[in-house]
Amino acid sequence: MTPAHPTEPSRPAVAVAAALVVAQFVVLYLPDPSAVPGVDLPVPHLDKIVHVGAFALPTWALVRLVRRRHLVVVAMLAQAVVSEVVQGALLPNRGFEWLDLAADVVRP
Repeated sequence: MTPAHPTEPSRPAVAVAAALVVAQFVVLYLPDPSAVPGVDLPVPHLDKIVHVGAFALPTWALVRLVRRRHLVVVAMLAQAVVSEVVQGALLPNRGFEWLDLAADVVRP
């Protein structure tokens, strides 16, 4: 089905982007990731892989919905910095890591 207005994003695209942003917030701000089953997998640098996905997927979805794509990129860069600061200052069992920040801003 074609949207009523050609520049209007489809509802499924908006739903996917929203779900990815919610998932990003859960991943970034979960106080104790070890409480989630399966998080302690013995995969080297798994947390860095998760950080790449947590930023790449919502960014990919959001840039397809808006005309001012640079604003999405700026917002995600700000989110990367803020999330690391919050993890380091406010969340138990979490910490600020420069490598996490680097993983947040890298493009796969």
